[in-house]
Amino acid sequence: MTSCSSRPRALVFAYACEPDRGSEPGAGWGIVQALLAFADCVVLMGKEHERALREWQRLHPDRRVTFIEVPDPLWARFIGRGRIRRFVIYLAWLQAAARRARQMSLEQFDFVWHATYSAYWLPTPATNLGRPCVWGPVGGAVRTPLSLWGLLGGHGLLEEILDYAAVRAMARLPWTRRTWNEAAYTLVQNEATLDQLPPALKANAIVVNHGLFTHVDVTRKILDRRCLFVCSLESRKGPTLALHALAMCSSDLRLVVVGGGPARRRMERLARKLGLADRVEFIGPLPHAQALSMIANAAVALFTGLREEGGIALAEAIGCGTPVVVLAHGGAAVLASAAIDAERVVLVQPGSVLETARQMAEAMTRFARTDVVDYGDMLDHSMAVSVMQRIVSELSCPLILHCESNQARDQSDRAPAT
Repeated sequence: MTSCSSRPRALVFAYACEPDRGSEPGAGWGIVQALLAFADCVVLMGKEHERALREWQRLHPDRRVTFIEVPDPLWARFIGRGRIRRFVIYLAWLQAAARRARQMSLEQFDFVWHATYSAYWLPTPATNLGRPCVWGPVGGAVRTPLSLWGLLGGHGLLEEILDYAAVRAMARLPWTRRTWNEAAYTLVQNEATLDQLPPALKANAIVVNHGLFTHVDVTRKILDRRCLFVCSLESRKGPTLALHALAMCSSDLRLVVVGGGPARRRMERLARKLGLADRVEFIGPLPHAQALSMIANAAVALFTGLREEGGIALAEAIGCGTPVVVLAHGGAAVLASAAIDAERVVLVQPGSVLETARQMAEAMTRFARTDVVDYGDMLDHSMAVSVMQRIVSELSCPLILHCESNQARDQSDRAPAT
């Protein structure tokens, strides 16, 4: 273990970690970059991100961090696509990462941090390496509000039910319970996940959404008055709610949809049914830098996630200073509540489809008609950074902190009563 006079060393499990990316890779990158302020890091990451990270290292040499590729299993290329495939591959990767970790001298690390694809119902070998482990931020408990189930469609509703059953089953596994018991610190994405933890673990868990570690560097210009909807087009993201909201806006407001996915055809059909075909522009997936530029220059960005654990796109929008209209549910509510300027954030509580859409439409129209000055980053990162700094300090100097705590308690006991 390092001494308290030198920088701590962390071993980080970050299957997804890459600069200039959104979603989980962006979340992993944000956590690692924040952690580098307090500790040197050795990062175990998936092969998909190797090329981008090597290029980043070439342009930004940094002795504080080392990236080590842990490849997917050889059989991964022979199985089908989809969420189940990704889940099975990831479980295999975790075991491979643990084997790679054991090949190193684990005594050199003060702690292990399991940073990405963390779910409260998913076990991790990172807690079983003989070093204190920080687990999370973990998610996995957000469910679609019952009042909005009608937005899911048949396929989405089936997915919702199956996911719920699978999560409940996985949470009961002894390997998962062992992770709960062995983690030194547990960070959770949102209150829904916190509520699913057993009482002993819940009492010490800390709500820190991974989006709070996201930083962007984009100049806001306000090029047009369009509303932007950027996310993967899946039923759990609530894309049809965005269309219902647009239908209640003034007829001059247009919606730009950035992203692709299985729900696009359903959105196109609904747009035609609602008479919105000429007011909705489907752009499809874009490179991250281009999507970020569009977020920064939109009059307002709309976020309708029905099962949103984190929401990196939302964190980026707030970081750009773009006004946002957000369904106050899951991780999105945590992120939006961390905005410094409450005047540019509207949180809409889930209600009926019509009432929720109406409130969103009112906010969208107001922002689209308001001149906005560039105030820069309006996401408050201080709480997340403070939590990380405290954890690193406690894990790297546990003896000194224990002594200081005892001294403070003794002084308190000796203090005269008032």
